[in-house]
Amino acid sequence: MKKITLNKIKLPNDEICSYRTYQGGEKVLVMVHGQLASSIFFEALIQDLPEEYTVYAIDMRGFGHATYNRPIDTLRDFASDLKLFVDAMNLSEFELLGWSTGGAVSMLFCASYGEMVTHLYLVASAGISGYHSYALLDNGEKRLLKSKQEIQ
Repeated sequence: MKKITLNKIKLPNDEICSYRTYQGGEKVLVMVHGQLASSIFFEALIQDLPEEYTVYAIDMRGFGHATYNRPIDTLRDFASDLKLFVDAMNLSEFELLGWSTGGAVSMLFCASYGEMVTHLYLVASAGISGYHSYALLDNGEKRLLKSKQEIQ
C-alpha cells in the first residue's frame, strides 16, 4: 500500500492549500477534485496508479482542509490558486487531472498556463463556465440565475 500524506502550504494569496501527496517516480500528476469534494476522493485512484507517478492531489479553496479566507468570484480564482500551488511546489511540467468542477478549473488553467501541462485528463468534467443555477418559479418554470448575488 502506498504511503499518501496530507500536507498544507500557505500560498502567496494567504490561503492555506492542503494537498495529499505520494512520492513516486519522475512522472508528476496533479489532481483537482470536483464540487463538494476534496482530495480524499482520489486516494483509491492514487493507490492504483503506476509507481512511476509522484502525485499531488489538492484541496481547492474552501474544500477539505483548505482555507476560504477570500470568497471566489469565478472558476478562474481556483485556476489562479492552482498556479500558485504548482509554483510553490516548483512544478514546471506535469500531467493534470480534473474531475467534475476540477475539470473546468483544469481547462482554465491550461488556457493560461498550457505550456506547463504535458497531458490533460478530464473525468466527468464540467464546462469552463461551470454549472448553471436556476430558480424554480411559482408556476413551475425555471429561471436562469445570472449573477453571484442572485445565486446567493
